Amino acid sequence: MAFNPSGPAICTQPYRPFIHRGGGFSKNPGFVRGWSKPKNLSQQTQEEEEEEEEEDEEEEEEEEDEEEEEEEEDEEEEEEEEDEEEEEEEEDEEEEEEEEDEEEEEEEEDEEEEEEEEEEEEEEEEEEEEATNAYNCGGTHGCLIHVYGPQEIHSLRCLEGGEIYFVRDWEGAETCKFLR
Repeated sequence: MAFNPSGPAICTQPYRPFIHRGGGFSKNPGFVRGWSKPKNLSQQTQEEEEEEEEEDEEEEEEEEDEEEEEEEEDEEEEEEEEDEEEEEEEEDEEEEEEEEDEEEEEEEEDEEEEEEEEEEEEEEEEEEEEATNAYNCGGTHGCLIHVYGPQEIHSLRCLEGGEIYFVRDWEGAETCKFLR
């Protein structure tokens, strides 16, 4: 069946030509009778590809910038966390030092109290010894033993059944020598 330009565009041939509204037909879809020849299709596709590449590069740069910003933010957050951890460690160390100081002060106070108690006990013992000023020696002479202090502590041995070589009276004079 032949092509009828005034009738409907029906073609039974194996190749159907590109038909433009402007009339006429051609195997070159970029060419229309009465129109200026458009740019080469390969040039168009090249430019489009270049534009797409530029857009892709811009997108990649933007993504890289975003990644860098995120990395910087992450680094800042890590630094802040490290600073907070260091501050907490310093505070913990200070608290531990304060606790240790308080414990040392308490130990020192306890030691001082123990020393004072020991001194008080020693003073009380000395006062008791000094207060014990006269005993009956229990010997044949019946004389009294006077205790003047630590230098005469040997005179107490008379009460414990030991040997007495001399005994001093109230004025400190030697009164007798005996063996018990």
